[in-house]
Amino acid sequence: MTKFYISGGSDDFWMATNAKTLNGAKAIASKTYQQAVGGKIEVAEAEDQGENGIRYIPVAVKYGYDNWKQA
Repeated sequence: MTKFYISGGSDDFWMATNAKTLNGAKAIASKTYQQAVGGKIEVAEAEDQGENGIRYIPVAVKYGYDNWKQA
């Protein structure tokens, strides 16, 4: 099962979600982070890199008040 992570535009902080689908993760991200002009909200999947840690792979992004887009 895919685990989704959300971020308010900061690549340094990703928060895990309990979302089962991408649409669910986007809904959680939209409720968690406030839209703002020039802002960015992202949804990502994580890939374990072993000793190198975790790499987050963005799958959806929302800029400002625009609609969600595939990353």
